[in-house]
Amino acid sequence: MSEIIRIMDEETEAQQSWSMEKIKEYVKIFMQYEDQIKALRESRSDWSKDFIANNSLPKKELSQAMAIVKKDLDPEVITEIIENIENMM
Repeated sequence: MSEIIRIMDEETEAQQSWSMEKIKEYVKIFMQYEDQIKALRESRSDWSKDFIANNSLPKKELSQAMAIVKKDLDPEVITEIIENIENMM
């Protein structure tokens, strides 16, 4: 029980540096960012679907290329893969 009281005392000191208004402000701004991120993801998804459909891109090869790019592989490896894809066409 005394440990809980000690923890509460430490928390009381920390609580003095914040206010409920600051928490509300944080949550409001955080949610604004979340909404913007959601809108950007939806926009990117729509653009991606349209671009793939309009340019008849091969989904399997495209997904492999995107996986490679996201893994930050060596640019030479990426160039070699691109050349191999170009040679297939």
